[in-house]
Amino acid sequence: MGCDRTQAKEKAVSLSERARIAGLKPSTVESRVARGWTLERALSVPAKSAHRGGWSVEPSGLCAKLQRAGISRSAYYSRLRRGWSPDAALSVPPDDRFTASASEVRAGIAEKLRAAGIPRGTFYARLRYGWSPDAAASVPVRPYSGRCGVETPPR
Repeated sequence: MGCDRTQAKEKAVSLSERARIAGLKPSTVESRVARGWTLERALSVPAKSAHRGGWSVEPSGLCAKLQRAGISRSAYYSRLRRGWSPDAALSVPPDDRFTASASEVRAGIAEKLRAAGIPRGTFYARLRYGWSPDAAASVPVRPYSGRCGVETPPR
């Protein structure tokens, strides 16, 4: 009985060492073997990360390419999840409307919105729809006519 434990321990150590040499977690190799994979296949197939089939190790030089393009890592992977090709995700520059800091954007906008009677949510929805910040803050909101064209009393 003690001999079986020693053999099992040696097998686990050799399996974990082989997994680390292959660049995999030992638990990944163990779960693959438990699912019926051969040991050779379990050690040769690279691991994928948890996010929609992306590889767990980034391609070499990706960080430098992202910095040169001025694109954040999260924006790049968000574009890939939305179906962009890797080349398009790197080549299209980020949208300038959202690159200014929040304090810079909010500094003069709040007064403009208050003066025009535009809700803040309407302003940001207009930005998402492609309006310029000036137009989104200055074009008045259409009057709400309620159901069937009947005016509703103000609250």
